[in-house]
Amino acid sequence: MVLFNTGNDVILVVNSPAMFNEFYNTKPKLVDKSIINSNVFKPLMQQSILFSQTTDQWAARRKTLAAAFYKDKLHKMVEVIRTCSRQELQKWKQDLANGID
Repeated sequence: MVLFNTGNDVILVVNSPAMFNEFYNTKPKLVDKSIINSNVFKPLMQQSILFSQTTDQWAARRKTLAAAFYKDKLHKMVEVIRTCSRQELQKWKQDLANGID
């Protein structure tokens, strides 16, 4: 574990799985997501909930999204994902065969 003080913020770098679990799973309200990660991933993720600060708005969005990721719902989506993936791959193969970039 390493602690950095940037002047405005204190950054804790955790390299122990047990400690990480303790912080993020059993006491998540004590630690918020780093603005540094947000800045690094923003070009890729834009305004993703993954890197948003924990606010009331974030909590409401997370609660809304959580139901979509229940194990039973994910299992039901697997065949749909497979079918869509196969269809898209077939389109790519056809485009390659026809010389379309």
